[in-house]
Amino acid sequence: MTAVLEQSQKIGLTVIDSNARYIENKNFTITYQMFSMASSDDYGNHSQNQNKSFLKVNYFLTAVVDNSVAFVIEDMVHAERFLSDFNNSLMVLPDLDDMTMLECLHRKLQTIAGENTVISKLSLLDHQTGLTYHGFYDDETSYSLPSQQEFCGELSYWEQCWWDRYDILMFDNIAETQEEIDLHRESQDLDVLAEPFNEIDESISDILEKVRKGLIIDDDEVKVPGEVVSLDQAKAIKKKKAKWKPTIV
Repeated sequence: MTAVLEQSQKIGLTVIDSNARYIENKNFTITYQMFSMASSDDYGNHSQNQNKSFLKVNYFLTAVVDNSVAFVIEDMVHAERFLSDFNNSLMVLPDLDDMTMLECLHRKLQTIAGENTVISKLSLLDHQTGLTYHGFYDDETSYSLPSQQEFCGELSYWEQCWWDRYDILMFDNIAETQEEIDLHRESQDLDVLAEPFNEIDESISDILEKVRKGLIIDDDEVKVPGEVVSLDQAKAIKKKKAKWKPTIV
């Protein structure tokens, strides 16, 4: 039997729509379902995979997506003018349709969760309209999202769209010259951009390794001779706000 986890997170977004000459605050509830499989070399590690994926997805939703500012890439000029001094995460979208955002977020969450975890369903409830959009996904699911070439053209800062990158960004941008692209890519530290996810992986691996060595689990603590490790340490990672902000050029 496959155990499927379901979690809901309330998300607030600020949406900039220059065509409508409108800035709108929107509130959503994002609900996802996930299940994990064991890696081929260790049948019993599906629980570890699921714990890591669960915490990383929740971290991304609560620390990155929540309170972010969403706009289409054509409105980057407004982001440069008004948002460069603020720490909100930036969500750059192909368009402002709710289904497009649902697809972008599913691709990103699936990338974060990894190959041994499946985000089988993602729902987006718009509290203003009362409408809920559901996306069901399997190995044959097709997306309507653009390629990076279609999204940003030949002078994209990144080779992949943000929804296909294992990092904390929802950001893409277009350079003016190839030299600008080369400088940007040389300066990017991919390990830093994925640091919160790597910390979660290390924390879960460390806790489960201690459990395998004979820890006694008592309520919310894992006790080892001479050492007490709180399970809240792993939970706290997802509450840690991102320290990285994309540079708007």
